[in-house]
Amino acid sequence: MTEGSSAGDGLLEIIQLENGDVVLRRTQHPEGEPLVLFRFSRAMLERFGDDLLEVVEAMLDAAADAASDLHEQHSGESRNGWALMFHDEGSTLH
Repeated sequence: MTEGSSAGDGLLEIIQLENGDVVLRRTQHPEGEPLVLFRFSRAMLERFGDDLLEVVEAMLDAAADAASDLHEQHSGESRNGWALMFHDEGSTLH
């Protein structure tokens, strides 16, 4: 499954690895470090079955929504020592 992105260098893809882990990575750098790694127990992998990638996509959507909400609430402010900063290449939590 491939999702479009403005993360700087092309598209992002959600891939399930042979060991069951699911990663979000840049398509132009598939051998690089994943942007996000999801590791589920065997029980959860069995429970989600063929819907696993849809579940992960929903989790990423929720995270993006939460980051956007935090940005609106704390625009430029530091929260507990962390500041959410948006750049052209995506979001970075500092």
